[in-house]
Amino acid sequence: MKIAIVLTAAALCAFFLAAHADVPFIAAPEFYTGLQPWATVAGDVNNDGYIDIAMANFDFPGYATIVLGNGHGSFAFASSPSIDKTPNGIAAADFNGDGNLDLVVSSISNDPSDVVSVLLGHGDGSFEAAIEYQVGAFPKFVAVADLNVDGIPDIVTENTNSNSVSVLLGVGDGSFLPRTDFDLGLVPESLALGDIDGDGNVDVVVSANSPFASFAVMLGNGDGTFGLPVYTGASNTFFPSITLGDFNRDGRLDVALLDGIHGEADIYLAQSGGLYSNVIEIPTDANSLSIAAADLFGDGNVELITAGGGGARLFETSGDGSFRDAGAFPGIAGGAGIAIADINGDGKPDLIAPSYLSQQSTALLNQTLFRGEFE
Repeated sequence: MKIAIVLTAAALCAFFLAAHADVPFIAAPEFYTGLQPWATVAGDVNNDGYIDIAMANFDFPGYATIVLGNGHGSFAFASSPSIDKTPNGIAAADFNGDGNLDLVVSSISNDPSDVVSVLLGHGDGSFEAAIEYQVGAFPKFVAVADLNVDGIPDIVTENTNSNSVSVLLGVGDGSFLPRTDFDLGLVPESLALGDIDGDGNVDVVVSANSPFASFAVMLGNGDGTFGLPVYTGASNTFFPSITLGDFNRDGRLDVALLDGIHGEADIYLAQSGGLYSNVIEIPTDANSLSIAAADLFGDGNVELITAGGGGARLFETSGDGSFRDAGAFPGIAGGAGIAIADINGDGKPDLIAPSYLSQQSTALLNQTLFRGEFE
C-alpha cells in the first residue's frame, strides 16, 4: 500500500534541501579491486542490465580488474585480463559494433613511445587478449569519443613525456588507424573531452604541469583533427586530474582542475568567445588524486567530488558557480579514479572511488530523496 505525502511548496523545498544538506551516501558491501586500482570506468560489460566496474591496476606486469554488479550495489570478481607495462588509465566503448562493451587501457613506461591496449568484450564479463597500439610517451589518461562524426568511437591519450595528444581513429571492426599526434606546447597531466565551443564537435582539454598555463583547449574540427592549443591560467603547480561541467547553468562547459600541490580544486567558468573567468580556488583534502563532476541530487546543479589519500569530499553548488564544502564521504580512504553511475537501479547516481591502499573497496549508494519520490 502506498502512503501519499502532501507537502506545501515551501515545505517541499525545505525537505528536499535538507535531504542533501550533508553527504547522503551509505557504503555498499565491499568488493575486490586487485592491487592499486588507479583508474575506474563503469558500464554493463555482461549485458545483464546492471552496472559493472573495470579498473586499471597500477602494477607491473599489469592487468585490469573486472567486477560484475548484481543490481543491488554489490559486485563479484569476474576476470583480470593482462595488460603490458603499467596500466594507468581506462575507458570503455563498443569499438566493433557488436553490442558488447570493450575496454581501452593506457600504460606507462620510460620508453620513447607507449601503448594503449584494446580489449574486445565477449559480453559476459570476459575479454579477448589485448591488442596494442602505439601512442606518445607516458600516456597517463585515455578517453573515448566520436571525434570524426562517423558513429565509431575513437581513442585519445595525453602523453606527459612527449608533450602531446595522440588520436587513434576507430575503423569500426575493433581496430584503429595509426596514431596522429598533436603538439600541446606544455607538459600535460590529465585529459577530458567535451564540446567546449558548442559547435557539436568534440574538443580536447588537458590540465598542465607548466608555469605558464593551468590547462589547454584544442578545438575539434569534426574530422579527428584539432586546432592549435589555447592556454588558460598560470601556476607553478601540477594538476593530476581534470573534469568538465556546467557549474553555473549557463549552457557552457566549465573546467575544474585538481591542484596536486596545494590541496585545492581550481574552477574556471566559461565565458563567451572561448575565454574563462579568473580562477576560483576551493580547499580540499591533502593528497587528493582525482576530481569528478555530476548532478548527484537531481536538481540540475552539478556537484564536484575529490578523492585521494585524504579521503573523498563533496562540494555542492547552487548553480551559480559557487561551491560549498558539504563534507567527507563516509568510508573512502585512498580513492584514486572516480566513477559515477547508478549501480543499484534506483535512478540516482552512486559513487565508486576504489582505494589504491587496499584490495577491497566499497561503492557509496546515493540516499538523496529526489523530488519524484514524493510528488
